[in-house]
Amino acid sequence: MPERPLELSPNFLGLPPDQSALEDSSVLVLPVPYEATTSYGQGTRFGPRAILEASTQVELYDHLTRTEAGPELGFHTLAPFSPESTSHESAIPEITRAASPLYESGKFVLSLGGEHSITAGLVGAAARAWKDLCIVHVDAHADLRDSWEGTSLSHACAARRALEHLEPDGSAQLVQVGIRNISTEGDAFRRANEKRIRTFWAADVVADRDSGWLDEVERLVAGRDVYLTFDLDGLDSSIMPATGTPEPGGLLWHHAVSLIERVARCAEVKAADVVELAPQAGNHAPDFLAAKLCYLIARRALGA
Repeated sequence: MPERPLELSPNFLGLPPDQSALEDSSVLVLPVPYEATTSYGQGTRFGPRAILEASTQVELYDHLTRTEAGPELGFHTLAPFSPESTSHESAIPEITRAASPLYESGKFVLSLGGEHSITAGLVGAAARAWKDLCIVHVDAHADLRDSWEGTSLSHACAARRALEHLEPDGSAQLVQVGIRNISTEGDAFRRANEKRIRTFWAADVVADRDSGWLDEVERLVAGRDVYLTFDLDGLDSSIMPATGTPEPGGLLWHHAVSLIERVARCAEVKAADVVELAPQAGNHAPDFLAAKLCYLIARRALGA
C-alpha cells in the first residue's frame, strides 16, 4: 500500500469542528500507526488511517438507543503519535508517556493501532490512572510469550507485558476472549497464573448457545475498571481477513457486540484500543467493520 501523509486522515466519523473540538468532546481518538515486530503479514501501520477513513461512512444513528451518539458525545481525533525512538524497547515507554496525560483528562481514550505491542505502553499509563484495573483482551492469540524474535516487547508478548503493569490482588486481571492459538510457553504461564488469567477459548464461545460465557465474564469484571484491548484477529478470518496473522474459528460480529455491551453494562470501561488492522487494497469491508466496532466501543463505554 503506498504511503500517504498521515495528516490527511479525517476526524473520526467525519464530524465537523463543532462536534469534534477538543474541549467539548467526551472521546479522544489516538491514532498510533506503529509497526516494528510484526512477524507474518505486515501493514498495521496503515490501520489507523484506514479506520478513520472508513469511519466517515459509519451511520451515526443507533436504532437500539434511538440516538445519534457521535455528535452528542463529541469525538476529537488527535494527531497520530509515532515514537521518536528507533529502538522498540524505548518506543513502548514513549507510548506510556504520551497516553498518561490523556487518561488524566477524564475523557474516554480510544487508541487505534498499529501492532498489538502498543497495548503494553497504553496499559502502563492506564494502570497509573486506575488502580483496580482489569484487562479484557479479545484476540486469536494468547500473546503470553515472554519473548519472541529477540524482544520481550513483541506483539506476541503483548498480554504478558500488559499484565505486568498490574499488581497481583487475587482476582482475575486478564480476561481473554476468542483465543485459539497459544504457545507451549504461554499456556504454561497461563496455567501457573490461573487466578490472574481467565481464558475463554473461541470454540467454547461459539458453541455456547446460551451465552453462559458472558455470564462468567460479567462475574469476573462486574464493578471493576476495565481496559479493553481488541485485536481484530480475535474475529473470524471470514469477516476479518485484513490482519497480519489471521486465524480461522474466531468470534463473529454479534459475539463481539454482546461482549462489549455486557462488559460496558456491568463495569467501567475506562479506555480501549483496537489494533492489528492491516488494510487490504480493494477490500474495504474489514476497515468499515473496525470503524463501526470503534464507534460501538466508545458509545457503550460512555453509556450511549
